[in-house]
Amino acid sequence: MTSRLRVVVVGLGFGRWLIENELLTGRGEQECELVGVCDLDADRAHEAEVAYGVPAYPDVDAVLADPNVDAVVLMVGPDGRGALVEKAVAARKAVMTTKPFETSVSAARRALDAARDAGVPVLLNSPAATPTSDLHVIDDWVKRLDLGRPVSYHAQTWCSYREAADGSWYDDPQKVPAAPLTRLGIYLFADIGRLFGNVRDVQLAQSRLFTGRPTADNATVLLAHDDGTIGTVHASFCIDDGQPYRLSLEVSYERGTIRRDVGIVSGERVSLDVTAKVEGSVVVERREVDRESGYQWDVLHRLARGEQVAGLVDPEAIVRVVALLERLRAVS
Repeated sequence: MTSRLRVVVVGLGFGRWLIENELLTGRGEQECELVGVCDLDADRAHEAEVAYGVPAYPDVDAVLADPNVDAVVLMVGPDGRGALVEKAVAARKAVMTTKPFETSVSAARRALDAARDAGVPVLLNSPAATPTSDLHVIDDWVKRLDLGRPVSYHAQTWCSYREAADGSWYDDPQKVPAAPLTRLGIYLFADIGRLFGNVRDVQLAQSRLFTGRPTADNATVLLAHDDGTIGTVHASFCIDDGQPYRLSLEVSYERGTIRRDVGIVSGERVSLDVTAKVEGSVVVERREVDRESGYQWDVLHRLARGEQVAGLVDPEAIVRVVALLERLRAVS
């Protein structure tokens, strides 16, 4: 393998979690070398500098000006992130970032177009750069069993938070419309962006049950797509049933139904099953695959080193998620 990518993490709120759980362990450590940190909070930057033994850069411009940096990991809030991505692309730095990519469709498309034109990789964890194994299984069943066009879907995710307002962007209904959907349901939105067409209509129901934030902690959205598919996505911070962060998805097609369940208690496995009508007979198949991190450091490494990678996510799938967030904001 060629040398590891030299990366700087910008934004040390969630960024510290990512350093400790991705970049200093497993695949992230194999592909990337942490060479610096950066945060607007000088105290937080100094703490990370001491903890990880790497320099703290005073600002993003200093990071981008350093020729010894190969890539930036942008763990800042999504509002205005597109402009930072554009600056990184102009400096020829590869980018890894997190969901949601942006709050503005125009800013997201501008940044992604700039990356495409410059040939600089920009990746995020949701939707991941390449389809995860569970999506490959779904694609295989749809084609091999000839399930036909999608008709409807139901998706949900939940956990149990009892949060207090802290002045962060999580408190702003314009930045986190229907907060559980924006913060947790975003992973399901990424799957929907890959599996279905553009959203034509959005209807939202949300409530505040336990949260101390001014934003919702319980929300469901009904989506109607251009191709006639309709579906619901429910996300909640209110449920404690011992199965936090499940990502369940049921999709019905003309001739079959696929169910996928991603759960912490399942031992980091993804369970899938399909029931289909094939030549007059009922067919049932079940599969289990490993749960994969959306942070595909190996793909970032290969692209940054000039390799070709097949099956990369269509940037429009990323834009579709941002567009859905804009629609949620409009109806919140």
